[in-house]
Amino acid sequence: MPFEPGQILLVEFPFTDHGSAKMRPVVVVSLYTFNVGEDFVALPISSRVGRDDQYSFALLSTSSYFSATGLKYDSSVKWTKPMTISSRIVKRKMGTLAKEPLAELQRLVKTMFS
Repeated sequence: MPFEPGQILLVEFPFTDHGSAKMRPVVVVSLYTFNVGEDFVALPISSRVGRDDQYSFALLSTSSYFSATGLKYDSSVKWTKPMTISSRIVKRKMGTLAKEPLAELQRLVKTMFS
């Protein structure tokens, strides 16, 4: 089943040497109709919160929607780093990002191309 926009997933990113990998959360930003294939577009999530970083979108535990994300700590979405990800490296669904912050992330990504 295709992933939905706003889903937060845990994926296994291979290192460039392909010798090992690391688990990282991402948020799906591509539309459901794009996600029907093997790939989807997502943004990486970091536990390093760049509050003054204009290229990070903070997900703070004090936000009303935070508990639904499945994240344990304040985090930030690196919205300038969209990536195409194979559904084969998804390990599990963590949670969901609310519609309002998802719409803002999608809007921010579009600013890179217009």
